[in-house]
Amino acid sequence: MWNPDNMWNPDNDPERKRLNHEINASMALSRWEKTQTDLKLMELSTTDTSTDVDPVELLKAKFRMATAYKYHLGVVEDLDKMRELYRQAALGGHAEAAYELATIHMGGNSLKGPQDLELAACIIEKTMEKAADLPFEQEYHLKQLTSLIEVVDYLKLARQHEKVERQHKRKKFLQLDS
Repeated sequence: MWNPDNMWNPDNDPERKRLNHEINASMALSRWEKTQTDLKLMELSTTDTSTDVDPVELLKAKFRMATAYKYHLGVVEDLDKMRELYRQAALGGHAEAAYELATIHMGGNSLKGPQDLELAACIIEKTMEKAADLPFEQEYHLKQLTSLIEVVDYLKLARQHEKVERQHKRKKFLQLDS
């Protein structure tokens, strides 16, 4: 008779568990080290004007730090810092940062903030203007932004339609009342 307890289970293999633990610990340490390096780079760019900090690396560091604050990777979760760093990176032309920030303003994720479709559209447009000048690959994220601007436009139209529909219902109700 078949018994599932007699089968080899990779989750019960002590060697596999040890290796997984080592890999996870190594990845966590690597993320923490990157976070610390990015923090130093950002601090250096704001305090020491004599140091020549590569603006592209600073832009990438701001994006990585915003992500670290979002997922609390090596830092304490701080949604205000996250939004500000995403904003700085997006205004510098970082397409993925713009995508993250625009979805926050669209109300499309768990980082609740007020829905502001106009601001989301503005972020996307400003980023797309600057993104082409940056010397690193962003084609995938620029395609995402192009799709996202279409979603924003659709949501704006839906909001307008909803408003007209409410006005129509209100008008109809008032006519019935008289």
